Amino acid sequence: MERRITAAGVGRTLSDILDPVRKRGERFLIGSDGEPLATLAPGVPVRGIPMSEL
Repeated sequence: MERRITAAGVGRTLSDILDPVRKRGERFLIGSDGEPLATLAPGVPVRGIPMSEL
């Protein structure tokens, strides 16, 4: 399930938003003025490329 948050809300609470994304795989739909801008979701590991090189 995707939770909705404003772009301004992300700026104020990013560390609080990243915790449920990392721990529970939650997704957030980020919007502004009622329009969707982006989705924040758990990262997907890329095979063969160390995270330090991304």
